[in-house]
Order: sequence, then C-alpha cells, then structure tokens
Amino acid sequence: LTSLKDKDPMIRASGLSNLAELCKHMRFALKPFIIEILSAVNTLLDYEADNQIRRACVFLYGLLLQGLDLDVFQVLDGKDLK
Repeated sequence: LTSLKDKDPMIRASGLSNLAELCKHMRFALKPFIIEILSAVNTLLDYEADNQIRRACVFLYGLLLQGLDLDVFQVLDGKDLK
C-alpha cells in the first residue's frame, strides 16, 4: 500500500498490480486488511487522473472478486461494498 502514495504513476500502477495478485491468492486471509485496501483503491479511483492507475484499480477489483469467488459476501460486509 505504500507504493500507492509514490509520485511516479508507473510505481503506483505496479503496486496496484502486485496488490491485485496478492488479493487473488489470499482469499480469507485478506479479511483483516480488506477495509484499508478498498479505502486506498476507492480514493485512487476518486482522485487519480492517470488512466493507467484507474485501470490498475479496476484490475485489482477484478482479481479480488475472482479470488474470493462466491465467498465474497463472507469476507466483505455490506458496508464495505460501495
């Protein structure tokens, strides 16, 4: 998550991509960190102008949902979903 605050858009996009792969494989172990991850990604989607960063955010959401599959509602509370 620290890389998401870097000035260089390539580093932020790379950090999002790596975080996406990690989320895909962590499944239920992700639960303690999900709010922080979703908050960071939502902030980037709201305020980031660079399209590459926005695409990486969507990629993260896709891999997160792919990794959780049907268990998404067990890991994410209704209030976590925006």
